Amino acid sequence: MSRNPRYIFILAIVSGLILSVGWLVRPSESISEPLSAPSQVELSRLPSLRQRGPLEEMAEFFAGVATDLAPAVVRLPSVGRSGVVWSAERVVTARLPWRFPTVVTVAVPNGDVGAFAPQVSTVVLAAVVIYETVGPVSTRFALVRSGEAGMDHPASDAVFEM
Repeated sequence: MSRNPRYIFILAIVSGLILSVGWLVRPSESISEPLSAPSQVELSRLPSLRQRGPLEEMAEFFAGVATDLAPAVVRLPSVGRSGVVWSAERVVTARLPWRFPTVVTVAVPNGDVGAFAPQVSTVVLAAVVIYETVGPVSTRFALVRSGEAGMDHPASDAVFEM
């Protein structure tokens, strides 16, 4: 391989300019006082201070989640439970068959909202059956069509040698 000496010369000048500019704009060295050793009180507070940050972050996160979800949670006084507003006409709540009725009507400021539970379990069960049946077959079809099926190692042209 032949190398162009002009190209190398230009690279050397550019790198020299970059180093010169970096040397000129570098921060000045500041002489600071030596740090004193922490006291026993500071050392004893260190574990609690270290744990406080993540706890405050989690508390802030959960407070935000609660604020976002508060409009969707309603109280069902007739059954002594809370429910989640599913749509304008429905509220979903947990139900024990021997204790709670199938449908509960709850009064909210915008009007009456119906609550339901059996339909949700039927829809969830049907969705799981469909996804577990169609999902693996679709995944295999996609892998075969893309040519990724049966590849235990990378292609030979993708291996880099140093």
